[in-house]
Amino acid sequence: MDLVLETFLIAFALRQFRVPDDQRVLHRFNTPEVAQSGELTVRAESAGIQSIPRGASRVVMLTLRLTASCAGDVPVSAITVRRRGLGSNEDIAAIYAVGDDGRRLTRGQAVSRRNGIVELRPRSFTVPKCGIAEVTVLADFAQDAAVGGEHRFEVGGVEDIEASGARVSLEQDAVGLSARRTAGASIGTVTVSMLPLTGSVRYGDGRTVARLRISADGADRQRVRAITLTNEGTAADGDLERLFVETGGGRRISDVLPALQGNRARFTFGPPFPIERNRSVRVTVRADVRGSVSRTVRFIVEESGDIEAEVVRGRE
Repeated sequence: MDLVLETFLIAFALRQFRVPDDQRVLHRFNTPEVAQSGELTVRAESAGIQSIPRGASRVVMLTLRLTASCAGDVPVSAITVRRRGLGSNEDIAAIYAVGDDGRRLTRGQAVSRRNGIVELRPRSFTVPKCGIAEVTVLADFAQDAAVGGEHRFEVGGVEDIEASGARVSLEQDAVGLSARRTAGASIGTVTVSMLPLTGSVRYGDGRTVARLRISADGADRQRVRAITLTNEGTAADGDLERLFVETGGGRRISDVLPALQGNRARFTFGPPFPIERNRSVRVTVRADVRGSVSRTVRFIVEESGDIEAEVVRGRE
């Protein structure tokens, strides 16, 4: 076949089978670009060099300072972080994020064994327009973590921050080259057991809504600073008001929460109360019950990091 004629036939065939313009427009419609009317500036600062005992919980690994422009509120739906350093991903029992008020924003996640990636998805987290919010990434270390392991977490790029309707810019702090190092013997732990209620939760003031047994193992004396309880029942927000923790003798040992925050209650103890090794204490949670009889209450400790305690050394 003449070369000129063959070239003409190929070009004609390609023209006939070209995707029509209207179909290409439809494809773009199925994957639209999100309008970015605002800006979110994220400053990431890794924790400095420090030795961490095995089994330590709520260890600060990364701090994110998020600043929204004045164009509007910026909802943040996901933050992806990556573990780096000469250590095993399995040395980290859980990674999660808390807000600047100490409340947990995400569920605890295991670190991917393959690539060290953790995707943290906050529950209803929004940076207000013209405002600043701080997110701290915490780690719980495994009791059997390898001694000498080095661990740090970082945000790889702007694509690791999912923010609706905002252009994201990322500033990395130079401290990001540092790492936490596991060292020494593992430390003791504090556990919380939920005890059964003696009766049903009824409408009224000062009702018992939970009973807990807080225990320290035989390794260390502990001091409990805060505990977060999550309600697996249907009661939320204003269904429970004026919540606090008291001892068996009726002495209040926590702050008073105005109401549930969603389905959670974070109680801080001032001063923190000590628990001796191999000992336990029983406490009661009371609240003014304002919800209807259809609202149910069933508190649990959802994550190990919801128990905020520290080892007491020496004669403290």
